[in-house]
Amino acid sequence: MNMLSHLYGKRKFWKGPIGTDKETYLSCLLLLFLIPVSLNAQTKIEIGENRIAKSTFVAKPSKDGRHIIINESSRIIAKHEDTPGSMQSPGGVRLAKPNSITLAVRKELGTGRMQELSPEKYITVVVYHNGKGKTIAVQFSLDPNSLITLEEIERLNKAIKKNVSFVIPFEPGIDKSKRFIPTAQIVRFDSCSICSLR
Repeated sequence: MNMLSHLYGKRKFWKGPIGTDKETYLSCLLLLFLIPVSLNAQTKIEIGENRIAKSTFVAKPSKDGRHIIINESSRIIAKHEDTPGSMQSPGGVRLAKPNSITLAVRKELGTGRMQELSPEKYITVVVYHNGKGKTIAVQFSLDPNSLITLEEIERLNKAIKKNVSFVIPFEPGIDKSKRFIPTAQIVRFDSCSICSLR
């Protein structure tokens, strides 16, 4: 009978790395497998089509090359961009809930993530709405080296569509069945203050 058997009786001993028990060793192995999966789940935005789940987001450089413009693939934004002269801009259009764009971004990203993104300073959110004030499309303008992931853009897109709407006052000559000029807003990561560009 060897020394261990003499001291502890007939037991099965863990023969892993020195200084670790079986549970600790297996936990470490599990983490090594899970960490790459977690990292791979965060998708970097690339120029061109970016597919995620059932959605496709299209990213392109801005005209001045200083930002990346990304939005969910649809004809809504393309039609607005193709015929800018036909868009209506009635006075007095406002958010149904004040600061709802900023609040949606802050809620989805969270304070910690906003702080991580603070070196980028801000994100510009362009919201397209119909004549009833409903958000029908969202476009984002990002720093070219932005750390915002495709997953985060998808979540922001859904949150803004769900939570942001507009009040459109009646005005002679306004046809609510036609297109409207979108509302653009800067949401700052560093101070979360609001700058309306409309």
